[in-house]
Parts: sequence; structure tokens; C-alpha cells
Amino acid sequence: MEMLTVKARNPDDVALWTKRITDCKNSGLRPGEWCAENGINVKTYYYWHNKIHKLVNQQTEFFEIPTAPSRHDVPSATIRIGLMEADIYPGADAEVIKAVCQALKTC
Repeated sequence: MEMLTVKARNPDDVALWTKRITDCKNSGLRPGEWCAENGINVKTYYYWHNKIHKLVNQQTEFFEIPTAPSRHDVPSATIRIGLMEADIYPGADAEVIKAVCQALKTC
């Protein structure tokens, strides 16, 4: 499985460029036109477009983490690592939470 690491000087770069790419697509303009209107180098735009496209579309493996059945339908916590998140329900033990965190780090 190929893993993509997005290295950014600022942790908000991925969010910023995701928004810019979405804005460009929603504008109805071609990327070159949109970049010219917004003062963005078109090569930089395509650099980030490709990085984010790979990040979103990278192959993800799913596996089941056995847990004891819970009578509660509401999660007691949500863990967010990068762009991924998982709900933790009452009754999850430390090993399950550790496994979830490790799985999120690989996505």
C-alpha cells in the first residue's frame, strides 16, 4: 500500500488548499483563469491539487476491531488524527482505543 505524506510548513496548508481547490471547481472557471483572478501560481495550484487528490484517493484498509456490545448509541469521544476520525463508544477498553489511534495514523 502506497502511503502519502503531506509535508506542509503550516499545518493549515492542506485545509487552505482543499478550500482553494473546491472554490476553483465551484467557480465555473478553468483552473488557469481562476488562479489568475486569485493571484495564485497555476503550477502551485496543480501541485496541491495532485497532493490532495492522492491523499483523498489513497488506498485505505479497513479491519474490524472487536469490542464488547454496548447499549449506548451515543459515542463518548471522537478521536481525530489528520483528516480521519473515529467515534469511541462507552465500554471501549484501552487496547481498542490504542488500535483505533494506530489505524487512524495509517490513513
